[in-house]
Amino acid sequence: MANLRNSLARAATLLAASLGMMQAENASARLCVDPTVAPEVPPEVRAPELRPVVDAMERDAKALSEVFTSSLAQEFLGQVGKLQEPGSTKLYISADRSVALSERAWAEALAKGDRFEDVSPRSFPAPFYYNTMYGSPLVFGRLLDVASMHGARSHRKVPGSASDPPASREPAPDGAAPSGSGSLRGLRVMDFGCGTIGHLRLIALASGDAHGVDVDPILRALYDASPDIGPIDASSPESSRVSLTIGRWPASDEARASVGGGYDLITSKNTLKAGYIAPKPPEGQSVDPRTLIDLGVSGEGFLAAMLEALKPGGLVVIYNISPAQNPAKYIPWADGGSPWTREQYERAGFQVLALDVSDDAVLHAAWEALKYDEGKGKDGLGGVVMSLYTVLRRPEQNEAPNDIQNEALGK
Repeated sequence: MANLRNSLARAATLLAASLGMMQAENASARLCVDPTVAPEVPPEVRAPELRPVVDAMERDAKALSEVFTSSLAQEFLGQVGKLQEPGSTKLYISADRSVALSERAWAEALAKGDRFEDVSPRSFPAPFYYNTMYGSPLVFGRLLDVASMHGARSHRKVPGSASDPPASREPAPDGAAPSGSGSLRGLRVMDFGCGTIGHLRLIALASGDAHGVDVDPILRALYDASPDIGPIDASSPESSRVSLTIGRWPASDEARASVGGGYDLITSKNTLKAGYIAPKPPEGQSVDPRTLIDLGVSGEGFLAAMLEALKPGGLVVIYNISPAQNPAKYIPWADGGSPWTREQYERAGFQVLALDVSDDAVLHAAWEALKYDEGKGKDGLGGVVMSLYTVLRRPEQNEAPNDIQNEALGK
C-alpha cells in the first residue's frame, strides 16, 4: 500500500510539473511568439494618445461648425481629427527674418562650410506648426462659406464620384446664408499669402487639391520635409495633395511655374488689403514702406495672373480681417478694403459678384467661438474687429465679363 501511495504521489508531481510547463509555454506563446514583437495590449487598458494640439483644434472646429454652415466649411472642419499631432520646432532665423533654416538645413549648411551672420536658434511650441503667427487656420472655413454662397464647385471629374450640378450664375445677395450641396472633393484651391499649412492639409484630407503661396522663408523652414506636403495617398496617382510655393508669385518665373493654373478657387486672407497694396493715409500722414506688400508686378499684372490661373467659371475670394483704424496714425493693416476698384476688376476681365461686403456678424460669432473676444462676447466686438470680403469670377468661355451683373440688374 505504501508503494502504491508513493507511485501515485510521484505521478501527481509529474503531472503538475507537466501542466505548469504547458501553461508557461502557452503564456509565452500568447505574450511573445516573436521575442522582437511587443505583446498586444487590450484597447480598454491602453493609455489614451496624447494629442493636445489636435484635440484643442477639434474643440474649436466643433464650436465653429455652429458658425460656418456651408457644406464646404462643414466638410473642411470635419477633417481636423485626421491631422497629425505636431511637436515643438527649432528654427535658425536671422534678425531681419530674411534667412530661416530648419535644423536639417542648418546642419547641412554647416557641413558645407556656409556661414550666416546674425542667425540664432529659436524654439517654437507645438501649436506654432498650425497657427504660426496668424492664429487658427480654421478661420479659413469662412472663406469656404463665402465661396459656397457664390457657387464654388469643382470643374474636374473625380473618378468614382458623381459630378456636381452646375452652380447658379446668380450672385448671392449680400449677407446671404451659405447654401448648396458642393463638396471639396476634386476642388483645386490656391491660397495667396497662406501663412500656414493647416488649412491646406484639411482641404486635401477632404479630397481637394490645395496649393499655398507665400514669401516668408520661415514657412519653408517650418515645413521642410514635412509629411503634410505631397499626396495624401502616395500609392494613388489620383490622390489629393498639398503643395507649397515660397516665392514671389506672379513676379517670379519660378514661382509661376510652381503654382501653375487650372484652379477652381483662389483665396487670399489678410494679404490683399488696400492698406498693404494701395494705401491712402489721411493728408499729413505717411506710411512706413516696410509695412506694405510689394507684389513685384503692377496691379493690372497681378489681376491678369489671377485670371489666367483660374479655370473658366472659377472664383476669387478676398477676405480681410482688420482692427479699428487709428485716426491719429494710419495703420495699413486696419485698412482692409479691396485694393482695386470694380472698374479695375472688370477691365481685367472679372465679373464682380461682391465688393467690400461686411461680414462682421459672422466674424464676431467666430471670434467668440475661438475665445478671441477677450470676454467681450460677439456683441461687444463692434468697432473692435471688422471684416470685408470681395468675390470675383472668371467668365465661362461663352460669357461676356459683365453678363452676370447685367442679368441681375435686368438689363
